[in-house]
Amino acid sequence: MPYWPTYDGLTPQSRAAFLEWLAGGRRVPDFGIGYVFLFFYGLERRVLLDASRSDEAKVDLPAIRQEVAELLAVYGSNRSFERYAAQLLNVLDVTLAGDRELAPPTAGRSYEMPLSLRVGLGRIIAAERPIPARWALAWLLHHPEAVLRTPSRRCAAEFQALFAARYAHEFGAGLIVKVPRSKLVASVQPASASFGGPITIAFDLPDIARLDSPLSKLRKLGEACEADLEAYSRWVGRNPDAPKTLAAVALLPAELVATHDGAEARELWRWIGDLLAGTPVGFCDGRDLLERCASLWGEKLAKAEAVLLAQLLQKGGYGLEPDVRFGGSVLAAGDHVALFQLEPDAPAAPSAGYAAATILLQLAVAVSASDGSISEHERDQLETHVEQSLALTDAERRRLSVHLAWLMRSDPRLTGLKKRLETLDAGQRALVADFVVSIAGADDRIAPAEVKTIGKIFALLGIPEEEVYARLHSVTTEGPRSEPLPVVLPGALSRGFAVPPPPAPRSGLALDMDAVAAKIAQSASVAAVLSEIFTDDAASSAPIPQADSTSPSGLSPAYTALLVALIQRNTWSRDEFEGLAGQHQLLPDAAVEVLNDAAFERCGSALIEGDDPLELDLSVAKECLA
Repeated sequence: MPYWPTYDGLTPQSRAAFLEWLAGGRRVPDFGIGYVFLFFYGLERRVLLDASRSDEAKVDLPAIRQEVAELLAVYGSNRSFERYAAQLLNVLDVTLAGDRELAPPTAGRSYEMPLSLRVGLGRIIAAERPIPARWALAWLLHHPEAVLRTPSRRCAAEFQALFAARYAHEFGAGLIVKVPRSKLVASVQPASASFGGPITIAFDLPDIARLDSPLSKLRKLGEACEADLEAYSRWVGRNPDAPKTLAAVALLPAELVATHDGAEARELWRWIGDLLAGTPVGFCDGRDLLERCASLWGEKLAKAEAVLLAQLLQKGGYGLEPDVRFGGSVLAAGDHVALFQLEPDAPAAPSAGYAAATILLQLAVAVSASDGSISEHERDQLETHVEQSLALTDAERRRLSVHLAWLMRSDPRLTGLKKRLETLDAGQRALVADFVVSIAGADDRIAPAEVKTIGKIFALLGIPEEEVYARLHSVTTEGPRSEPLPVVLPGALSRGFAVPPPPAPRSGLALDMDAVAAKIAQSASVAAVLSEIFTDDAASSAPIPQADSTSPSGLSPAYTALLVALIQRNTWSRDEFEGLAGQHQLLPDAAVEVLNDAAFERCGSALIEGDDPLELDLSVAKECLA
């Protein structure tokens, strides 16, 4: 058959086949697409030409719409027919709707925005009404210049729900667009050559085709949604049959958790709720928490898994200490765990002030507990410090209070602090030293064990040992008391001795926490430095090598060489990939991230999916190397 077949130009055999196809119901999937087009030409003429002249033809339009939709369902795999049929359906939808409100198009993207989208948005803008979220999403998805990445396609339902939630948050009832001057003139290119070219249809509506500013806002919002769905999308790519497990909930943006909290997540939330039972903080063994996440982890977590656990709990509105994201240790079975209710605006990373406060608390608790117990005065001083320390938000003070409660139940140690403290300058070290000495003297008595612990801290700070006793002697001379504290020295009589004699017992606190807080606040640099040295070790790991813009692939030579080696086949086992990455002196996980980032930048799609095996999209790989 010729490219544009005509009935009178068919051979007798082809004409017979066409008539049999018509008589058989026109729904045979493997029939020649030329016969489908020959029939479609008549439908086009009835809609685009006859209906503009004849009321009788207009009566046929609903039946024609149904026919075109059914033909599209059977023969839509042919891209050419899909394009022409979708175009005719759009014209029919606009024509049949009349003045009634249209529904936004849901079909796939095309080279031009669908007519129903342009007419529907034109009516909304002309009426100066806010654009509803579903119309804004359709505008974004159907714009020819929109670059859609894997998350919006693989997780279409989640992307649409997230977009709608964030669109409402940012624009309320909807984006209001200033009415443009240009009018909508649609050009429809029929499939049939008998029309002699495109047909134009004019509307008394504003044309949205050239509006850049609102589309830029929608594109920015869509890109943010795709970025926040990236981790979830990759997980679904590896686990397509389990979209509502604990791992899925942990990776989802917070706005979508309510629609994805499956049975496992609901049971976890219920257990934590029962544990708290109206109390501010609940304590449990790490094993108890990990057992309720057994589908994900065993009794020991890797650092990345500890982050995932913290994210999972935060999605349910709960926090935990220690939290690896806030400088805590990785949770293991047998550890003490503190669980608490999180505020809606609770941060997912520490501020400089929070990091400084936690390191000071860790030092202070180590000193206070070194004599076997933490006195009531010492506990009061620490809790007061939580309230007054630095410029923290309410959510940060809440977490810091829980962190203190967890520290006081744990075995406080000084391990892991040497490298973090040795970066402080002399003034900052003196400030920390004064603070721990002040905490030790809060109960009017400094025990030998506390002196020993203070000595260890001074050693970590690089302060000479002889300064310990000088600072202990003067601990209260700057505060409201005029006499030094009695200092019990190692090896002395159990009753101790005083220099000068100890004052009479008195009630109340021995330390002015306002003065301590003032000292801390006066040195903002301490907060910044402590923040830097108290972050997770992962933050100080070697940076991922950046792309070399001078290479054709946009990658450094090592990554380009790895990519060339990978395109030999589309599937690699984890061991094979790690071996190949090692040959090029690259870290496997970093290599996946760098290659995928480059692929998204250049092609808008992932290069590598899965974990074991890793699946390579060869078309994307070749485009990256082109």
